[in-house]
Amino acid sequence: MPPSTKPTIKGIKHITDSDKSRHENTNIIPWNHNDLTIATGAPTAAGDPVGYTWDADKSEYTVYRGNDGHIHELWLWFNNCGWRHNDLTIAAGAPAAAGDPAGYTWDVDKSEHVIYRDNDAHVHELWFNGQNSPAQSQSAT
Repeated sequence: MPPSTKPTIKGIKHITDSDKSRHENTNIIPWNHNDLTIATGAPTAAGDPVGYTWDADKSEYTVYRGNDGHIHELWLWFNNCGWRHNDLTIAAGAPAAAGDPAGYTWDVDKSEHVIYRDNDAHVHELWFNGQNSPAQSQSAT
């Protein structure tokens, strides 16, 4: 009797032979690991990171609140040779963060946005559109 296969779970095909033994076929593309803190020399995280992509320049981003209270951006361009680090708090002259950031892109004006809460409970927006300084800051109270 030929082996029967069951649906895949995360790309692993479970195969049961006629002798009822089970095997995992891992002939798939595996997940990989990259420690972005080490790869970029960035500060360690105090909060949870969030990731997003930006189609305007074919890049991917991870932003997080560091132990220094700054918002940090780790980024990789499609044709670039590795991950990079940018301290958005310094780049934008923005206040320190008390909460974790959220990041998104807006296709309408091809801009990138990171929002977070500071120690005075103000919500701040750091944004970049390829034409302004590396990051600009706006605050809403």
